[in-house]
Amino acid sequence: MLEEPPPWPADEIVPGLWQSGHPEPGEHWDAVFDLSGEEPPLDDVEFYVHWLIEDGPAPDQDTLVALADLVRSMRAAGKRVLVHCAAGINRSGLLAAASLIREGYDADDAIETVRRARTGALNNPEFVEALRAM
Repeated sequence: MLEEPPPWPADEIVPGLWQSGHPEPGEHWDAVFDLSGEEPPLDDVEFYVHWLIEDGPAPDQDTLVALADLVRSMRAAGKRVLVHCAAGINRSGLLAAASLIREGYDADDAIETVRRARTGALNNPEFVEALRAM
């Protein structure tokens, strides 16, 4: 795994979907998916989801699919979505890539899209395998 996280600012993975290591000011986002719970929730966003997962074993597939579908539907409605965790690498990358897979991306294409946009993303092999199993 990486020793240091990439820079803090959010990276746009695909139009309407950003990935970051912390919540950035809410005026930029319509929806925020917080996967770490290490920061206080933003109160100036239209939609806020807190889903605490560890940066370890892959989470439950059914829950991952449900949240990925929610991210996908918000983007389809033209919402600006931020997915963040503590470092903006694995947990946020997992949900970002899962939402792309639910949009129709091949798993490896989704993983590569996230990695290309966010340096160091998705280096947890268990998360990569969970994405390939979707």
